[in-house]
Amino acid sequence: MKNYETHINILALKLIQGLGNSSLLSILNSNVNLAHIQSLLKCIIEQIKCNKRSVADEIEDRFAEYQKHAESILSHCDKHGIDVLTVIDETYPAALRHLSDPPAVLFCKGNINAITDPKAIAIIGTRNCTETGYRIAEKTAEHFTSEGFVIVSGLARGIDTAAHTGALRARGITVAVVTDVQNIYPRENKQLAEEIISNHGILLAENFPGSKISKYHFISRDRLQSALSLGVFLMEAGHKSGALHAVKAAQRYQRPIFCPRVQTLMDKQLYKGTEEQLTSIIDLVRGQNAKEYDQTSYSDILMMLKERAGKHISG
Repeated sequence: MKNYETHINILALKLIQGLGNSSLLSILNSNVNLAHIQSLLKCIIEQIKCNKRSVADEIEDRFAEYQKHAESILSHCDKHGIDVLTVIDETYPAALRHLSDPPAVLFCKGNINAITDPKAIAIIGTRNCTETGYRIAEKTAEHFTSEGFVIVSGLARGIDTAAHTGALRARGITVAVVTDVQNIYPRENKQLAEEIISNHGILLAENFPGSKISKYHFISRDRLQSALSLGVFLMEAGHKSGALHAVKAAQRYQRPIFCPRVQTLMDKQLYKGTEEQLTSIIDLVRGQNAKEYDQTSYSDILMMLKERAGKHISG
């Protein structure tokens, strides 16, 4: 019952316009009794009154209303098999908890254990991928799945679809970091989402189920793909690809980045007419910000990732 009341109050805070994730994290890290309303209100007002007086007033005046809304959200989640995780819950994934800006709340549908496994890699890339890129992403997912890794991606068209499909084909577990665990986007991947869940995987989102989604939500989603992973595999991406948000997050979180050995593929004319899809990969490799790989590199990459996984577990 206490955990239920705590979740209601945390969701109520998340509902307040103007109270962002960083402010919510500050409140949750303050050791205030989240189930005790007066203590909670006092803590919130003390933390934000200096520069957000209007927010503090709204919290006092409408907090009961937000609690009621939060209770209906929890009821809705329970009805639809959606788990709510907060950063103070024991089951919250350690890979995210260690971030300086972890999402205060996660909405999950599927196997929670899939996001607590330290052996995970992200496979990302453009939605408008080539046949070659799709095949490489699928084969990469199959190989690392067979080595016991969880495959993380974003359920988008193109490379993401290949990554999830490859993991499922190898009878492995895959994590789809999405913008909404209830309203699947794109709709054509709804069946894929169901297959992920039925095969012990999980859908994961920061946003309330049924939220109106903006471009910012996709950028935030991309950062979580990198954060959940020991390494990030970028298959294809032009200079304007959304996948580059995940690459920037990987650099910020000090995750190694791997790219296919595209020059060899180009020499074989496998990318003829579609070289634009490789511009970001070429730039990353030239700038020594990514390591090239092919099938002959798998053993070295596996050794590196397993060492990182060991440090993650011991840390």
